[in-house]
Amino acid sequence: MIGTDENRAVLYVEVIFWSGKRKMPPRLMSGKYCPHFVVTGTMEYLGVCFLDGDECIFDEPALGNAQPLYPDTIDYAPLENNAEFLIYEGANAVGKGRVLGRTVPFRFPSQTNFKIYAEQVNRARYFKMLSFGGTVSYSFRPSRSMKHTVTPLHLAFNHLQHRTATFDSIAQANPMLFHSLDDQFIPSVTYTFTYDDSWRHRRMRIWWENSFSSAGNVTSLIYAAFGKSLKEREKKFLGTPFAQFLKFSSEIRPLYYINDKQQIAGRLMAGVIWAYGNKTIAPYNEQFYVGGANSIRAFTVRSIGPGRFHPAENAAYSYVDETGDIKLEANLEYRFRIFSNLFGGNLNGALFLDAGNVWLMRKDEARPDAQFTFNKFFDNIALGTGLGIRYDLSFLVLRLDWGVALHVPYETGISKYYNIPNFKDGMGIHFAIGYPF
Repeated sequence: MIGTDENRAVLYVEVIFWSGKRKMPPRLMSGKYCPHFVVTGTMEYLGVCFLDGDECIFDEPALGNAQPLYPDTIDYAPLENNAEFLIYEGANAVGKGRVLGRTVPFRFPSQTNFKIYAEQVNRARYFKMLSFGGTVSYSFRPSRSMKHTVTPLHLAFNHLQHRTATFDSIAQANPMLFHSLDDQFIPSVTYTFTYDDSWRHRRMRIWWENSFSSAGNVTSLIYAAFGKSLKEREKKFLGTPFAQFLKFSSEIRPLYYINDKQQIAGRLMAGVIWAYGNKTIAPYNEQFYVGGANSIRAFTVRSIGPGRFHPAENAAYSYVDETGDIKLEANLEYRFRIFSNLFGGNLNGALFLDAGNVWLMRKDEARPDAQFTFNKFFDNIALGTGLGIRYDLSFLVLRLDWGVALHVPYETGISKYYNIPNFKDGMGIHFAIGYPF
């Protein structure tokens, strides 16, 4: 209907320009190519202007996004999904096309969210920890591709509910690791920026998120105003020491569409957390880890790192989750269609390559070789490959991945790059819901 948001919808189209009709194919990316579409079976010229698109070659299909030029005076309803049309420049037909999709203009709303949560970590024979808290956040979108989220208030408590004698004996041998599990109050503020241009339906699509958190700094300044030294440690709020740290993380996910049945997906992640002041060891649930169904799939969750350290060298620490203050991870995945419309969904396959590790910022005598260093950097990176299948119902994705380890950063007694002692010990099988990234 004329004048509505639906009439202003951006058209995602496939077009073919005929040879002999123009000296050169048009440049859809210029933003200046504005032809008319005439839907098959109609006579009306519908003026549009291309926002972006592929590099055009005569007689070859190209994808692009076109915007209606006169939505307040002309009805663009004939350009519905799957509608076929001719492309006119003046009175000359220069090509043809088909509507693949429509995107209604976005209104860029803002919203305020309130959240209360609780989660429990239970390590049989060792400890049980409860984490609970709440957040208040405000998000807004200056454009369809960009989102800003500010969390001015995030209050969290970590409470060690139960600890065994075995846990206490291990804690005495490795105090730095287990101080991260102490009772802690975590007051923080966070800013997150997210960029997502997938709505443009380009061949190359980018999702990128950056997040920065500051914990305990405002609380520390309030205490300083009442006479407490900034250098004093273990200051308490409601009887619990509060954490103090700065944390930054960045994750980018490029997705390249070869066609509707083949894509190449990638991910690069980096993060760092620096604990200081009141508590110089970051809380357990704020530290980084690798491994698992959505990370390096050849390894189980929290089974690599930090650095070249491996707790298997000491049986007393073999159960300990391996976390760190610094994280680097990279993933590459080729996705392809196996069967279409199989019992209402598509069966897809994937070949993947995962790499990464975590490190400590400070030296820990109980965990040798865990601190970050550029010395033998690539030997410190765990590497795995594998394949998977995914049953995609659009509203639900069931995933099964089989990962195979190619390299571990710790000593195994094998000097070659492929240093997995037993092939069967270097495998990981993961069943999950949704894509890994």
